[in-house]
Amino acid sequence: MSELTKIDVKQLPLDQAIKYVKGKGERILYVFSDPDCPYCQKLEQHMTSVDNVTVYLFLFPLKRLHPQAEAVANKIWCAKNQYEAWEDYMLHRKAPKNTTQCETPIQKNLVLGQKLQIDGTPTLFLQNGTRLSGSPQNAEQIEQLLQEASSKK
Repeated sequence: MSELTKIDVKQLPLDQAIKYVKGKGERILYVFSDPDCPYCQKLEQHMTSVDNVTVYLFLFPLKRLHPQAEAVANKIWCAKNQYEAWEDYMLHRKAPKNTTQCETPIQKNLVLGQKLQIDGTPTLFLQNGTRLSGSPQNAEQIEQLLQEASSKK
């Protein structure tokens, strides 16, 4: 089944993602996440323990479930330090204070998500293209998945 839902990660528009690197960043994870999704918040808690990874975070607010998520996603994208704004919101529920508007890729991410048939968050793609829907159970499971994907390059 996982082979059927694999994607070519080289086709992902990385300029539409928030990039952050932990440690050497040798392993890669692509995440579609909604700022108001409780499972995405749990994923973010697990990610604090994961090292040696580069994450491309695609803001993917699901308005039908979380009506305020798009406004928050826009503020996070327009923040001076996007990753810090993301972490503050996901781990501490501290919304970005910035009032500046900027052009965001949110609508493009929603279209991309439809193309990739993403219907829930979080949705993760490993560097070998394997899709994972939902939050892994813990940081150890994330580590194991990253390790397996990087050895199958």
